[in-house]
Amino acid sequence: MIIIGTAGHIDHGKTTLVSRLTGVETDRLKEEKERGISIELGFAYLDVPGGHRVGLIDVPGHERFVRQMIAGAVGVDLVILVIAADEGVMPQTHEHLDICRLLGVQHGMIALTKADLVDAEWLALVQEDLVDFVEGTFLEGAPCVPVSVVDEGLLDSFKERFHEFLSEKFPEPPSRDTTRPFKLSVDRAFTMRGFGSVVTGTAASGSLSVGEEVVLLPGSERSRVRGIQVHSVDVPSVEAGSRAAINLQGIEKSSIERGQVITRPGELEPTSMFDATAAILKNLPRSLETRFKALVHVGTEQLLGTVVLLDRTLAEPGDEVLVQVRLERPTVVSPGDCFVLRGFEVLDNYGKTLGGGRILDPHPVKHRTGEVPVVEGLTAMRDDAQLLEAILRLRGERGMNWSELRRCVARSMGALRDDLGRGVSEGWARAWKGDEGMWLHEDAYVSIRERALQSVDAYHTENRALPGIPREQLRGSTGWEIDPRFFAVILDDLTGSGEVVLEGDLVKRPGFEARLSAQQKELCDRLQSLYRGAGLQPPLLAECEERLSLSAEEVQEGVDILVRSGGLVRTKGGLCFAQDALVDLRERLVTHLKANGEITTLQFKELTNASRKFTIPLGEHFDSIRLTVRVGDNTRRLR
Repeated sequence: MIIIGTAGHIDHGKTTLVSRLTGVETDRLKEEKERGISIELGFAYLDVPGGHRVGLIDVPGHERFVRQMIAGAVGVDLVILVIAADEGVMPQTHEHLDICRLLGVQHGMIALTKADLVDAEWLALVQEDLVDFVEGTFLEGAPCVPVSVVDEGLLDSFKERFHEFLSEKFPEPPSRDTTRPFKLSVDRAFTMRGFGSVVTGTAASGSLSVGEEVVLLPGSERSRVRGIQVHSVDVPSVEAGSRAAINLQGIEKSSIERGQVITRPGELEPTSMFDATAAILKNLPRSLETRFKALVHVGTEQLLGTVVLLDRTLAEPGDEVLVQVRLERPTVVSPGDCFVLRGFEVLDNYGKTLGGGRILDPHPVKHRTGEVPVVEGLTAMRDDAQLLEAILRLRGERGMNWSELRRCVARSMGALRDDLGRGVSEGWARAWKGDEGMWLHEDAYVSIRERALQSVDAYHTENRALPGIPREQLRGSTGWEIDPRFFAVILDDLTGSGEVVLEGDLVKRPGFEARLSAQQKELCDRLQSLYRGAGLQPPLLAECEERLSLSAEEVQEGVDILVRSGGLVRTKGGLCFAQDALVDLRERLVTHLKANGEITTLQFKELTNASRKFTIPLGEHFDSIRLTVRVGDNTRRLR
């Protein structure tokens, strides 16, 4: 479907023109009819030659209702800029045209309404002025067609030229990508008796069918699609580029707000900031400093935001800049979405619009002004061929899984898979095929790998008496953001290359042997003797300090060495037992279980001849090494 929007100053005839073209009166509110001005968006449709049906969105022209105008202009394929012949270009004509440019509208025509009120000479002068007005915009060279709703001849001529122009620009409806996550920004919600809540909007991406589960974001309200209509016709599904009314089950209208997004659960996530490229309007009377406040219009939402300039500290009128927009509250955006920035006062004769642009990264981390890698990365993202590599580089060691990539990269599923495969084959991406896949930029992978080796070397230098660094401690020193399963891939790489050796839970360099100093050997011998003598009722660390006249640091060092070398076994709660005592207990426990089938907590306590303080950790130890399994509250069996 082709979506057409109107734009232009108040009282220039937008609503009346739509009504004469479609036969639909789009002003539906009592206040609109009484005051004779549009306040809310109006919707109609029109069947055009060639068998196509187009949707028309009529927008308010008053400056107070620019928010509604922007919500209606989002996602239109073609705009009709309406200018009254007797008044010419007015303030909202300027602002509406600027907004359409900022929202990425590429096609349009001019309807010169009320042409019956002026003579031919005046009409020619207005048309001449309009040539200068639209110079450098998407309307340069576009048809400028006089029309009058009271002159059937002029109206018929406009319809004919409108249909011709539509056929020139869209011989076929625009192709849409239906494999991306479904997203529809709500521009209206109402209740239908017997049906419940209905929301309307233009589907920006993906497709959705009757019966599917959906979620309203931001928020957690879930529902199921009871029915879908496209221009009052029941349909089984809706695709990107179509205006739709979606009937939702089990959700109250009071729970729905304009600006929320309908999507499938898990496909999209709200964000509190986004990185983008932005154009500052050239007619602003002053420059804009970094961290300026603005009203941010994105989708059908309006939010307060702080705009951080990333590639400079001051934006001059007419500048193209890189920005991070931080929002007062979360919303849902996608890569490639256009947005508009508006101020809080009229800065010139043409309204409050400051600029706007296109979203590059919808889920970034916070940046500061002047970070060179960030500026370079976002600059590269503006080039479609470099986008995927650039966003992986910006994500660094966090990497991205499949769901994140689908939310952050404007590609079809097939194209995204192809690009990721190309990245792996060209050597700038690393892939791990876990639950849904994870990808890292090669630079981040190399950085993690090198840091892991440095951590192993540092551990050996600082702990000559220990045989190696525990695997999880190594992951922690390398970066806790790293998925444990992806870290396993890095370890496999390091062991496969022979740079490290993995012995049980310990990682070490090849050829490294733990060596104790004379003092450490004496310390360990004294502690080992103490623990062996204590059997299954070992001393606490504080007791070791007192009985052996050692400091807390010395005891901790000696115990750690003995645990790593296998002389002591540390159980849950931090208790340590001599390995010899546990081996003896294990043999007696297995003998009992083979003879009796099970052992109760009381029987186990009698077997250890130790207090409950030691019996419970010992029982849990044998469960943890998978020798026994607990049955009920008081019984264990061989696993």
